[in-house]
Amino acid sequence: MKRKKQAGSSLFLMELILVLFFFLLTSAVCIRVFAKAYSISRSSLELSHAQSLCASAAEVFSGTDGSPEAFLEKFPDGRIAGQGFQRFFDKDFLSCEEAEAVYTLIVEQQEKTNDTRSAVIRFFRETEIYSLTVRHHIPQTFRKEAGS
Repeated sequence: MKRKKQAGSSLFLMELILVLFFFLLTSAVCIRVFAKAYSISRSSLELSHAQSLCASAAEVFSGTDGSPEAFLEKFPDGRIAGQGFQRFFDKDFLSCEEAEAVYTLIVEQQEKTNDTRSAVIRFFRETEIYSLTVRHHIPQTFRKEAGS
């Protein structure tokens, strides 16, 4: 009779080990799924903020003469860099100094003709997250008033 109890207890231990292995395997899969979901969520948040900030810069470009000085007037926390404008953001997409920056917004004026001007607006982390090309038509009446 003792042998039957030992066989039953070893069978119970084997079942317990299999159940624990199943739960371990399931929890590992769940952790991977949650980590991937967090990564996708973070990427989506970055893209959303990048699009919004680039659209704001495009509005400034279209509503002003598009010069780096005009951007500096609208965004005093940015800086002029060469022929363009730069603005820095921390991990929460709040404006900050370059040393604390996680994200960078760069506006580069591309070409300017008599009736159009264009710029490329880029938003970076380590790589480019979002890019927007803006072309603004300068009305002929505006050119006449500016020339007078």
